[in-house]
Amino acid sequence: MATPNNRLSLAMERTGQWVFSQDIPTDIIVEVGETTFSLHKFMLVAKSNYIRKLILESNENEVTRIDLSDVPGGPAIFEKTAKFCYGVNFEITVNNVAVLRCAAEFLQMTDQYCENNLSGRTEEFLTQVAFFTLTGAVTVLKSCRNLLPYADDINVVKRCVEAVSAKACSEANFPSCSPPNWWTEELAVLDIDFFSRVVDAMKQRGARTLTVAAALITYTERALRDLVRDHTGNGIRSSDPGDSDSRSKQRKLLESIVDLFPSEKAAFPIHFLCCILRCAIYLRSSTACKTELEKRISAILEHVTFDDLLVLSFTYDGERLFDLESVRRVISGFAENQKSNAVYTTSECKEPCSAAMQRVAKTVDAYLAEIAAHGDLSISKFNGIAILIPKSARKVDDDIYRAVDIYLKAHPKLDEIEREKVCSVMDPLKLSYEARLHASQNKRLPVQIVLHALYYDQLRLRSGAEEREVATEKNELHMDVSLVRENEELRTELLKMKMYISDLQNKNVNNAESTHGNGTTSSGSTKKATFFSSVSKTLGRLNPFRNGSKDTTHLEDGNVDLSKPRRRRVKAQVQYENFFSSLTRQLGPFGHYTVFFPLNIIKTQIEKKHQQQIEIISFYSIPFHSIPISHSKPYSPKVSSMGSSAMVLDPKPSSEPPPSFPAIKSDYLQGSFGGGETDEDDLYSRLKSLQRQLEFIDIQEEYVKDEQKNLKRELLRAQEEVKRIQSVPLVIGQFMEMVDQNNGIVGSTTGSNYYVRILSTINRELLKPSASVALHRHSNALVDVLPPEADSSISLLSQSEKPDVTYNDIGGCDIQKQEIREAVELPLTHHELYKQIGIDPPRGVLLYGPPGTGKTMLAKAVANHTTAAFIRVVGSEFVQKYLGEGPRMVRDVFRLAKENAPAIIFIDEVDAIATARFDAQTGADREVQRILMELLNQMDGFDQTVNVKVIMATNRADTLDPALLRPGRLDRKIEFPLPDRRQKRLVFQVCTAKMNLGDEVDLEDYVSRPDKISAAEIAAICQEAGMHAVRKNRYVILPKDFEKGYRTNVKKPDTDFEFYK
Repeated sequence: MATPNNRLSLAMERTGQWVFSQDIPTDIIVEVGETTFSLHKFMLVAKSNYIRKLILESNENEVTRIDLSDVPGGPAIFEKTAKFCYGVNFEITVNNVAVLRCAAEFLQMTDQYCENNLSGRTEEFLTQVAFFTLTGAVTVLKSCRNLLPYADDINVVKRCVEAVSAKACSEANFPSCSPPNWWTEELAVLDIDFFSRVVDAMKQRGARTLTVAAALITYTERALRDLVRDHTGNGIRSSDPGDSDSRSKQRKLLESIVDLFPSEKAAFPIHFLCCILRCAIYLRSSTACKTELEKRISAILEHVTFDDLLVLSFTYDGERLFDLESVRRVISGFAENQKSNAVYTTSECKEPCSAAMQRVAKTVDAYLAEIAAHGDLSISKFNGIAILIPKSARKVDDDIYRAVDIYLKAHPKLDEIEREKVCSVMDPLKLSYEARLHASQNKRLPVQIVLHALYYDQLRLRSGAEEREVATEKNELHMDVSLVRENEELRTELLKMKMYISDLQNKNVNNAESTHGNGTTSSGSTKKATFFSSVSKTLGRLNPFRNGSKDTTHLEDGNVDLSKPRRRRVKAQVQYENFFSSLTRQLGPFGHYTVFFPLNIIKTQIEKKHQQQIEIISFYSIPFHSIPISHSKPYSPKVSSMGSSAMVLDPKPSSEPPPSFPAIKSDYLQGSFGGGETDEDDLYSRLKSLQRQLEFIDIQEEYVKDEQKNLKRELLRAQEEVKRIQSVPLVIGQFMEMVDQNNGIVGSTTGSNYYVRILSTINRELLKPSASVALHRHSNALVDVLPPEADSSISLLSQSEKPDVTYNDIGGCDIQKQEIREAVELPLTHHELYKQIGIDPPRGVLLYGPPGTGKTMLAKAVANHTTAAFIRVVGSEFVQKYLGEGPRMVRDVFRLAKENAPAIIFIDEVDAIATARFDAQTGADREVQRILMELLNQMDGFDQTVNVKVIMATNRADTLDPALLRPGRLDRKIEFPLPDRRQKRLVFQVCTAKMNLGDEVDLEDYVSRPDKISAAEIAAICQEAGMHAVRKNRYVILPKDFEKGYRTNVKKPDTDFEFYK
């Protein structure tokens, strides 16, 4: 530790540099605590009225000794005040400005006593620098902790609180940095006294509840970090928060924080509230504090998890139960709230419990299961929590049964009565089947509960068995009825079939006897054409063995001995898919047809051809009952074995089908089996006709293909012609109206209107008034419809990329930033605020001032901080060569902005088109005035709900037309003057933020110079200084580099322009 003599020598060594001449001896010794300063009276008296009074009151003649131990800040701050009295430069920062301000007030170093005194310098720094940012204001407020009551007396604390609350509310509503709640971390460094004042100020400013809650949560987690875990569940657990003094401080801090809570109950997350309540219980806070926290938790208990309830129940080490009474009161409060909102008749609800109550019941049951394993949990506490949940809130009692079972397992020494008390919280009849099955085998449960479960299971089983038996009997009875009905139908069908077959066999026998009796079997040539013969001929043509039967082609019926034929087993597989294919083509529309296929005819035909008796082993068949045959898609029968496909034998044309078969719709079938050669000729004729039609269709197909090839060649030639026409240099015009289908009126860029021809390839629906079109340079024919961006003038209006300029890149301009954010940014991001107040946001903003003062930079910064589209146009771009182009560009600018809303239109150098109107003598002046009138028209027709804002910038606001400046068009006019001393300091700080400056560089020297320089000139000075350093191959910028840059860019003109004086 330094001795007083050492401190004296060090102070004298430091102050020796302040003396202008060593020949002047010191005549005053100032004692500040244990430190002494040897100084000169005339230097101190010139700045401090308080020291002057002390010297006058002193009776010492030579060396005066005064005591200033009460000066705020002690020796270090008095040293800075002494330096100020001697004119030595020192740095004022946010860390020492408050104490310097208090010291200046204590020493009476005010501007009333001496101009530009320390009090005024610190006041200027507070207003223009410290209170401009939230971080600076918080730092100043924090430094006031050891300056009370001086800081309170001179209203430094009050002004800091106002600045911090204003900046915090602004950041909460319009975040400028990431993450959005960064400002809560800034407030968390304050003492509870200052933090309470800030929170109260925020509430008075109308801050939202969630904003205040966010600040309180962050502050609590930082101030009680050893006791409170954050709402994500992470944090530090401490088994011992400290000694009794530390615990007392934490208790007062916690109670002060709870007193700051907003009145809205649901402002905080429930996990945070549970952590705070656990801290309050542990720190033994007041009953009012704990009651307030319990009420807040009860209000939002539906969002609780069993982990949150465990936070209240266990100590910080998690080994033993902490306080279950708070949990009981929280659950009881929630149940009372739910009960007051419910509708009751007597003791039962008309309606089931709410969904919130059911969720809480599930959570409480899980919580009970978690704490039930602890041996020190009594039955009264366990039941006291469980019975708080209404029985109707649990659809099944499986969860509470699990908790009861865990409790009984953890407490095996309970007797029967105690176990019954534990089990009284659940209803055995409300357990699920699995739970009842488990309960019936659970030896830990009392006998009465097990009997209840078994008895209820028996009732359910008996009821379920009876129900299943009744259902089974009903199903069996229904199946029996169906089977009986189906059997009856099959039996009737079979009987009809047998009768029909018997009639056919009798008729066949009678026909055969009559034929033999008349002697008609002597020769095949004298036979009469019958149904069987016609069917035989037809099947003979369809016989798959016809071409392969070489040994039977020369045989005749008369050469065969039919009495004793030679038997030979022939395995013949009869395939008649072709028959059905031809049959399908000849049938009518889609429907069901009954086909009778005579099996004995197949056998007779084969035996006739082979002249021997054969036996048909198998054949391909299909079920012929109701065969679906489609006219458009031939039926392809499946191959199956002979089984249920047995068919009616030997039908005759006059025979009727069985009544059970569907009606026969095919006359062709009857004709095929009994119509003779006439039907065969008809089939052959039909086949030939179809073949001719097919050949004709083939010829037509070839003709169509040739036509397609010709049309494709024509299309290619037409496309090439269109390309050739469009390859000629085109002229952009504006379509006005349609005369007829092939002609229209178009205005060209030359200012003339033309009656033009419209190419047939143009889509007429796209030809709308004011549409951009392409005209042939020579014939003026309309050859194409162009999008708006195809016009060279419209291409200038394309949406610009989002600027990368932020507010931090602009030094100074504090008032201008605030005004433009209120006029442009706020309406785009929070339009509802203006609706709530009942006013319309400004339509347009005018930025005016000398060149280089940051107008364009600020407009880009606004666009960067919003999601709006940014359209930047220079006023001179509206002045085009041809008449009418400028007004059209104005219309297109506003149309593009409305299409891309929200959008910002920035018109730079607006004085090029918006000067005051006069009697124009030339066409160019009249065109400029037409542009202005169109601009006025577009701003008048502006809809506030479109979210399009107009920003105009100019260096000569005095030349603008009064009609443009009137309210309703440009509602806000923001002036950008040349920067003052504070603004220049901020601009220098921004420009040199990334520069490698030497320690000798004193930017304050350039800030204090009286030259009027703009922000652009300051940036040029810094740029030039860097260029000089590069030229000298240095990596550090020295003061001489800045001097050269300053001389290069700041030249004193003989006379300033009149406008800027």
